[in-house]
Formats: sequence, C-alpha cells, structure tokens
Amino acid sequence: ISGEGDACRVRVMGDNTYGQCGHTLYENREYMNFAADLYSGETSSSNLIKDAVDVAAGQYFSVILRANGDKENGLTENKVYAFGYNSDSQLGTNPEMEVNKDSYKNNISRDLKEIQVNGNKGVITSVAAAGGYGLALTDVGEVFS
Repeated sequence: ISGEGDACRVRVMGDNTYGQCGHTLYENREYMNFAADLYSGETSSSNLIKDAVDVAAGQYFSVILRANGDKENGLTENKVYAFGYNSDSQLGTNPEMEVNKDSYKNNISRDLKEIQVNGNKGVITSVAAAGGYGLALTDVGEVFS
C-alpha cells in the first residue's frame, strides 16, 4: 500500500498464475520487473482501490482489508476481500472438486470477492495470511479464520 487518500494505491507484483495478483494473466511477462495497480472490477480510474487498510499474501491467494463506512460520523465497517486460488476455501467459498489436470482453473478468481465475517462484535483492523488460510483481527481482540 502506498500513498494516502486519493493517492493511495495497492501495487501487486509476482507470478499471477493462480490470480493471486488480482489482474489478468499476462503471458510471457517478466514478473520480477512488473508491478500493477489493483482495481475492483474493470481497469479504470473509478475502480482503482484507494481504501485499502491492510493486505496479506498466502500461498496462491491474497487478502485485502478495505475501509468502508462514514468515518466522519464514526461509522466504519471494514470489509475483507480475497482473490487467487481457492483450493482450501481461503476465498470464503467452498472450492469445486478438482477432477482432472485443468479443473483447478475453476477455483481461480482474479476478481475481488468479499468474505463474510459473521458474528464479529468489533471492527476488523487487520488481516494476515499464510499457506492456505487467512485471518482477520478486530479492535476488540476477536480473530476469525
């Protein structure tokens, strides 16, 4: 995450084979020298993600915490989004059964998917990820996986 306010950007880089960078797979791309802005939906300035609070990367997937709500009136409801490979439900949905060598592609999402965090009493303040799981921490000490 770089910048603040309207200048805030989430920059992603690396091998995007499983959608973990959240953008189109570019064939024959030199990923070590490529960084892209992250968008929610179509690539346009109106869809540029400018409200990221925290980001985390697991194995073949990424998690973003986005600020939502009316901050001036003290109303916030940060939301968790994920994208990439959903082999272990890390995108918040059950993965499809992989029955052949190409069926893993059914579990790839290059689009941000909101993950429902149910039952929390506090506001989500940070996210973490590793291997095939992600975590969300609230301001009252709750941890969700």
